[in-house]
Amino acid sequence: MNEEIKKIEFNTEILYLLGYRIFLKSDGKTYLVDKDGNDIDAFFIPWRARVNGQLYEISSISAHLFKYVYNLKKIEIPDTVTKIGKGAFYGCENLKSINIPEGIEIIEKETFADCKRLETIKFPDTLKTIEARAFYGCSNLTVLDFPKNLRKIKDSAFEECISLKNVNLPENLHALYDLAFYKTGMYKLNLPAGIGIIGDRFVSNIDTTPVEVYATKEICKIFGEKKGETIFKEYTLDCLIGAKRSFKEINNIYIKVKTDELPTT
Repeated sequence: MNEEIKKIEFNTEILYLLGYRIFLKSDGKTYLVDKDGNDIDAFFIPWRARVNGQLYEISSISAHLFKYVYNLKKIEIPDTVTKIGKGAFYGCENLKSINIPEGIEIIEKETFADCKRLETIKFPDTLKTIEARAFYGCSNLTVLDFPKNLRKIKDSAFEECISLKNVNLPENLHALYDLAFYKTGMYKLNLPAGIGIIGDRFVSNIDTTPVEVYATKEICKIFGEKKGETIFKEYTLDCLIGAKRSFKEINNIYIKVKTDELPTT
């Protein structure tokens, strides 16, 4: 007879059962350690665990589980995980890379915020939404390659990612919310043709150089007509975003009509 396998959230209880704990040391920082008190800088979340005799499959990671764990440099998440709780890796300032498994559709609020040494992110093809402040303050990120199914990037998702220079937005992206890429290192951004929602101050860089935003004439006409104005020039234009402010008024944004030959970011 096959044993019934139930689903469970990976939390502090299971972490402890596996012989690990999160410990506040005398230096005021939080560390992941084993049962002997040795620092663990690479951790592999198991895909199964036995709790009180019952075998479980790890299907999610609890909110704030590894928050402010100073020594964590590498984390491996099994393919069985389809949800990572909000703030799960908040402030893990030595985490360098993350591979988010397939099946995850939403990166929750502040999941990887203030991971200051995070350099690379592998997004799953199943990803649809990046919630508010999910990667806020990840100051070592330089490149982002989003999956084609991504639809929404919420408020301040990549704000204060000051080294971020190269971003490829997927053509299916529908919404860029307020401050999504505020105070980054970007100087150029291509808006996909299907964009329908653009928030206030959705992009800016950390200096005074204007960000060149490329969009189709159709997009600019849609956003312009929402306030009764459509102003076209052959290669440059001013257009309004929703009921808010014009591109020209928002933190040195300079918008250009997108041509068949797109600029490299």
